[in-house]
Amino acid sequence: MLDGSILIAGSSGFLGSSLSDFFRQHGLPVVDGVRLHRLQRLPAGAPPAIAVDGSVPQLTADLQQHRVTAIINCITDYGKSGSAPVIESNLLLPVRLLDACASSEVATFINCNTSLPSRVNDYALAKQQFSGWLQRQAAVPRVIDVQLEYFYGELEPSSRLVRRMIDVSLDPSEQMPLSPGEQERDFVHVLDVCSAMQTLLTDPKVPDGYHRPAMGSGRAISLKQLGSKIQELCPGPCGQLQYGAVDYRPREVMRSCADLSWMNRWGWSPKINIDEGLTRCIQHVQRQRSAA
Repeated sequence: MLDGSILIAGSSGFLGSSLSDFFRQHGLPVVDGVRLHRLQRLPAGAPPAIAVDGSVPQLTADLQQHRVTAIINCITDYGKSGSAPVIESNLLLPVRLLDACASSEVATFINCNTSLPSRVNDYALAKQQFSGWLQRQAAVPRVIDVQLEYFYGELEPSSRLVRRMIDVSLDPSEQMPLSPGEQERDFVHVLDVCSAMQTLLTDPKVPDGYHRPAMGSGRAISLKQLGSKIQELCPGPCGQLQYGAVDYRPREVMRSCADLSWMNRWGWSPKINIDEGLTRCIQHVQRQRSAA
């Protein structure tokens, strides 16, 4: 199915960089897609890369030059700096990239969407709005609009939930105000996400057309259960996870869990369970602290 290069749009982020590294380790040809200011700072000899915030003609030329036949869109803004960056990253840049596909050889476009409904926040709204544009396009034969659950891993940024819980749990002087924690989420290790994406790109049985599969572990636990697992796996006295210190956010989703039936058709299932994944993350943070 894969004949050409894979563009990882948003390859400087947690998911994008994980995909880029994973594919290269498995011998797949990758082109990194980054913002122009990052592209200009890449050292000589860096892997091939293009600017994802260029004009449509420039993007088209770059896709043709690098013989890109598959795109994975990981460009994301979570809305911590206002609505404008969210709209640009989650909607406008991906639409521009989609427009560039019209004059290229791109045969597969995989979009890393969110499982959250559009009502939850600006991030989810812009992500789901791009889904509408994906369904309207006719330039790319195969579009897979992946509804991602919460992905985590050893290199997760410290601002995200699982890593923050680990940091607090490893330091008895730390505190983390949380909601009551009864909402249930599906936590999937980022390496399982990478292997799922590899399956979608390389399995010739995956059909053309628009598809909207769920991707996660297929199991949900509450945030309170997640915190308990982390603290059980951490050695020594732990910091405080203060459940109930803040209210649930408006329009909170109380349960989200992936139905993996579509992904199971192609022989994919997650391999890293939550206990193994959390243990790996905790050990990674411990090694970081020991080396500091």
